[in-house]
Amino acid sequence: MRLSALVRWAAALPALLIALAAQAQQSCPLPLTTPDGAFADAGSGSGMVRHLPTGLVWKRCAEGQAWDGATCTGTAAGYAWQQAFARVDAVNQAAAGTQNLGATDWRLPNLNELTSIAELGCAEPAINLAQFPGTGANWAFWSSSPIVTRPNLAWAVFLVNGNDTLSGRTATNYVRLVRGGQSFLDYVDAPTVAPTLTGTAPGGTVGQPYAGFTPTLGPAGVTQPVTYALAGGTLPPGLSLNPTTGHISGTPTAAGSYDFSLVASNAAGDSAPLAQTVVIAAMAVAPTLTGTAPGGTVGQPYAGFTPTLGPAGVTQPVTYALAGGTLPPGLSLNPATGQISGTPTAAGSYDFSLVASNAAGDSAPLALRLVVAATGNGNGNGTGGGAGGGGQVTAVPTLGQWTLVWLGLAAALLGARRLRRG
Repeated sequence: MRLSALVRWAAALPALLIALAAQAQQSCPLPLTTPDGAFADAGSGSGMVRHLPTGLVWKRCAEGQAWDGATCTGTAAGYAWQQAFARVDAVNQAAAGTQNLGATDWRLPNLNELTSIAELGCAEPAINLAQFPGTGANWAFWSSSPIVTRPNLAWAVFLVNGNDTLSGRTATNYVRLVRGGQSFLDYVDAPTVAPTLTGTAPGGTVGQPYAGFTPTLGPAGVTQPVTYALAGGTLPPGLSLNPTTGHISGTPTAAGSYDFSLVASNAAGDSAPLAQTVVIAAMAVAPTLTGTAPGGTVGQPYAGFTPTLGPAGVTQPVTYALAGGTLPPGLSLNPATGQISGTPTAAGSYDFSLVASNAAGDSAPLALRLVVAATGNGNGNGTGGGAGGGGQVTAVPTLGQWTLVWLGLAAALLGARRLRRG
């Protein structure tokens, strides 16, 4: 036989063996341990069956197969142990290529749950084929139960005879999902899985309901129930921890930075503490404005005005705006500081109001009146008479009548004296 033919035969051999195994005739020489009477349809033609002794609800088909209303069709898929958990998530999320039959709480069964449906009166396969059609004669199904001393192994049930068996976690086995039922203890040799916590709590503000924080619990398959507690530090006043869910909620009553740590506990022990720092901001304080704006003069730089901001501890940042009226032409308002500045260009009396705003809201409007005077002192500065802007007229002094007479006589006498000398 040529080498290529041998290669083709070798490649086809696993599929051939599976097909032959599937065609093997189940034998039931011993009394049945899971007769039909131990099961009830969990929904007319739903693809789910309830195991009455335990109350567990099982998918009739292995993962990869599909329920067509009467039986399981298609080919079952094989999974490594960690892949089996990923398959559970995909089914519950109704991912493409899965069938959740309208339920979202499917899980991988633990070893005790899986062995509860093994039919020990039959072999090849050791399962009730009327309830779980399409099951192969030599299939092994994964449980969620690990091995205490062998972290590379996990428990499975081998349906050649229904016995539990150790299987390498990277091996390929089949998966059948379960949901509901009584609280079924895990296999005695399977360890509990300690919790882990991750996440970062947000900050908050005094007087405002806290957004809330619940740490993320891990790993997958962590042993339940889990409880939560403070491992150190103090929660912000007004907040509290729910010991069942780990949720922190409430309304903060005091500002500050608060350091604390959370711990989760179960039958396996405690998680590592999850350290947190939550900063609580002070309650926002609305602004107030006071003050009186001074007057100005046209053409002269304005002395400036900035309203007094209050109260003490007002929440920043604060912005300023006109709430009504109009500033004198040539003046402007700085929205970041509230200062009014510039050079007035028109005389008049101007009424307006300012408002300050921050995260707490707006101040009451501050009503202001700013008077801008015309250039000069308002009475004019001219020295001419007439209509020169209302200027003052300088009076020319005059002499009285007798004063003129005496001056005339004095002049005449002075003239006569000069003639005699001549």
